[in-house]
Amino acid sequence: LGGLDTKALLEGTASDNVFIWVRASKPDQPMQSVEIEDGGAAAALHEVGHSAYCRAPVGVEKSLVSALLAGTGLGLGAWDGHDLSRGEVEMFLTKAGHVTDWHFDFQENFTVQLSGTKTWKLARSPVSHPLRGHTPHYQSPPDVVESQLKAARLSAPGFTFPPPPSLRGELADDGPAVQEVVLNPGDTLYFPAGMWHCVEATGSGVSLNVSLMAASWADLATSAVRHALLKQANSEVARSALCRVMPPPPPGLPPGLPASRGALAGEKAQEDQLE
Repeated sequence: LGGLDTKALLEGTASDNVFIWVRASKPDQPMQSVEIEDGGAAAALHEVGHSAYCRAPVGVEKSLVSALLAGTGLGLGAWDGHDLSRGEVEMFLTKAGHVTDWHFDFQENFTVQLSGTKTWKLARSPVSHPLRGHTPHYQSPPDVVESQLKAARLSAPGFTFPPPPSLRGELADDGPAVQEVVLNPGDTLYFPAGMWHCVEATGSGVSLNVSLMAASWADLATSAVRHALLKQANSEVARSALCRVMPPPPPGLPPGLPASRGALAGEKAQEDQLE
């Protein structure tokens, strides 16, 4: 890790770009992230007070992701060190006073404090097995907000985009309990997918986070069904190409109506019948 030298870390990252977290002008303003292609320029921005985020060098990723997938069993046997499809390692180079506000991830996470100190606040969310992360701390476009809400509401129908009022400092009787943990150099913290967390850098430093994407029962079942279908010697139907076949126009349509319009009309007729 280059002796935790900022420029060496940012120039040796496996990321195509380094993310710079621009300091907000107001305490309650969402975080703004800017992508910087040049590691030297990112190091200069970090030097003047902005925090940085990027992936660790490739060698670090391969060794840590492989070892932790194998040790935890989360990869269900998929822990080849050359395959990073189920995990990555991020580096956080934060300045004192930087706050990453409340959010949760869809990965299982192990974070190691290498230098400096951080205070973590943790709270349980109603989404225990998230399909996507939930990032109200970022300035997110409407389509991202919508997709994150849809994914969260599969588990918690009443889920709202902002964190619960109690986590935002508002008075509430039914908010989740908050636990606080201080990480010093050498400390390691595991926090599961779907766990609300808010992190404050109380001293400038570097931390390393291993994010693991666990295989789900849905992954296992659908993969097994696919394998069973494809291995059948006489399963030509399962191995054949799939394409959408447009249905014939329903009776009563004017002659010469294009097939696509006929299909749409047929679908509309079916919807009317269902209603």
